[in-house]
Amino acid sequence: MFFGLIVLLAVVAAVYFFTARRRGTGFEGELSDDDESPWEIVGKQYARGEIDREELERRRSLLRGETGESEEGGAR
Repeated sequence: MFFGLIVLLAVVAAVYFFTARRRGTGFEGELSDDDESPWEIVGKQYARGEIDREELERRRSLLRGETGESEEGGAR
């Protein structure tokens, strides 16, 4: 009975693993090669007119790591 439970859990884990791999994510949440980078997503949103130029620049600066905060402690 205990052995049957172990086998059942192994089968469920195997099914999950293989279906997750087909979706493009594994146990660590790795991305498949087909997924777009944040830069590509923002560029396409701008191209489709979903965001304006100001929002495009704001998002790009966030992606570069520029927060726009001053060195003395940031926004107040």
